[in-house]
Amino acid sequence: MLLRQHEADVSVSADGRNFDDLFERLADRVHGGLKGQLRLSASVRQLRNTVLPHDGGVCAVLDVGAGLGQVALQLAADGHRVTALDISARMVAHIETRAEQSGLRLRCLHGSVQSRHRELVHDAGGFDVVCCHAALEWMTDPEQAIGLLSTLLAPRGALCLLFYNNAALVHRNLIRGNFRRAQAPPQPGTAGGLTPTHALELATVSAWLEAAGLEVEHRFGVRAILDFLPPALAEARGLDTLEALERWLEQREPHWRLARYLHLIARRAQA
Repeated sequence: MLLRQHEADVSVSADGRNFDDLFERLADRVHGGLKGQLRLSASVRQLRNTVLPHDGGVCAVLDVGAGLGQVALQLAADGHRVTALDISARMVAHIETRAEQSGLRLRCLHGSVQSRHRELVHDAGGFDVVCCHAALEWMTDPEQAIGLLSTLLAPRGALCLLFYNNAALVHRNLIRGNFRRAQAPPQPGTAGGLTPTHALELATVSAWLEAAGLEVEHRFGVRAILDFLPPALAEARGLDTLEALERWLEQREPHWRLARYLHLIARRAQA
């Protein structure tokens, strides 16, 4: 069962990039291969192990920048009350179709955090979990977005940020011999491409969370090795081997800090 709520379609919102025009490329290149599978399996496993109850309890979950809905659909299948929010009308329609096909109850919202904030903040008691996975780096003002997201949390709710890590780009350029690019300031992606607007620093995002009154409880690296392997070697090793290796590295110093994505899970600081 779906609850559909839509806004007028826009190409860019205050939240940043709208992927209506890149729907097929995103589905194929980002989510269709090993990299997408590993990112999804790692992020969902980390949510289940840290913030979601193991006793059958039900959480109110908000997935901001839900994209193709992989996280939202998996958590809805687990029995949680999920709201999926995205500024792309095509993404929202895709999630609705997938939910209907699977018989899942899911609320879908078309719009931005800013435009939907007033109604979201009035959701009874706030959200137990707010996910913002691979979206923060595309937002026009990611610091402001963290502040807004923090206001949507229940008193002990968790904000779960998965974001594109600039340290991984520096490391990758170094091992490829691109020394000038490694030492240059972070460069935004080109218009129409799949490289994010911002490559973010761990210290910067941690400071934004602190300013929003949140404390980081868990830190994970996601894809700490895959992105540095030759593609043929990665394919030869296979998904199961790479998943096991990623689990071994996701909190191991210093490797997690160099992963392509960082996953921070934070809660309201206790007085």
